[in-house]
Amino acid sequence: MTAERQLVEVAHALSCSLPSSTVEAVASAILSCPEGSLRAEITKRVAHHQHRHLALTFLDRWQAEAKDMDPRTVAVALQTAAYSEQTRRDSQSVELVWTGPDPGQMPFRRTEQAILQILDAARERITLVSFAVYRIPNVARALVQAARRGVRLTVIVETPDKIEGQGEYSTIQALGKEVATVSAIYFWPRENRRHWFIWIPCINCMNNIQYLPCI
Repeated sequence: MTAERQLVEVAHALSCSLPSSTVEAVASAILSCPEGSLRAEITKRVAHHQHRHLALTFLDRWQAEAKDMDPRTVAVALQTAAYSEQTRRDSQSVELVWTGPDPGQMPFRRTEQAILQILDAARERITLVSFAVYRIPNVARALVQAARRGVRLTVIVETPDKIEGQGEYSTIQALGKEVATVSAIYFWPRENRRHWFIWIPCINCMNNIQYLPCI
């Protein structure tokens, strides 16, 4: 890996870990301060202990792995990474979805609609974690369709339990055998729920689910 590529990667990592304003402050310090006083200047400009540690670690890696790279290039790399990361953050949004009675005039989408949109948009993997699932034929169908287009499905559930007044409940049975067949299934055994545990995935279907408690 070239020194330039290493610099790009560490600049990106720093920008993902710090507020963009902090990254800009580090870049400004690199542009304006001589090498001998740079660490002291960054220490002064970055008040947060962990942020300061990350910034100084970036500085150390620059000096150790790409010392021949001039300060302006390093500063521009940081500024570019900070701008890209801030643009990504700004493009994200949070939407409230609703499970329950019709809220009337409030423009909430139903939970199922939001889940289906996420499942339909998945291209690489889906991880489903659930305690209890009821009446979800559309969700189950969307999971199977995702698997058929190459999405990797992982389902994490608790072992079947007795629910008061309802008998035994199993999330895998509620999802359906077709979903279980195309998923890697992990069980969290009841006896291990207050301790650390290891999940062993299902190979093909819900008849081949195993688990291994930690010793």
